[in-house]
Amino acid sequence: MRLRSVQEHPEAFIPTIEELDDQKYMEMTVRIKPTDLSWFLGAFENGELVGAMSWKREEPAKLQHKSHIYGVYVVPEARRKGIGRALLEHLISRVKKVAGVEQILLTVANSNPAKSLYLQCGFISYGYEKKSLKIGEAYVDGVLMVLFLKD
Repeated sequence: MRLRSVQEHPEAFIPTIEELDDQKYMEMTVRIKPTDLSWFLGAFENGELVGAMSWKREEPAKLQHKSHIYGVYVVPEARRKGIGRALLEHLISRVKKVAGVEQILLTVANSNPAKSLYLQCGFISYGYEKKSLKIGEAYVDGVLMVLFLKD
């Protein structure tokens, strides 16, 4: 699914297809093992992985109140079924139980329809990164979003 997500939506992911070679893919598999600082969520339909997202907490002491969502993807044939929302709501409820985490941050392509899901789940936009990604000679702008878990 990782290769497919990068092929179909290069504007939503940092690695390129070329960077996802076998060695790096194996390294990524090792990285997704859950720890206190990061974990990976997957959604399955009929035994097939159809959606995923990763969470990572900042490590430096002064930043440990912050965490990030990365690699959000639902395969096209499973979209509009609430899978993305279910994953996001589960992630939020799980992060709320992590002591000391006060924020969940993410960057989404300005053109990505998932932006509306993030807004519906309580995220707010706090910035705009012009030319956030460069794909060939084209640029993709990013919207910086945050969900404050505590006032």
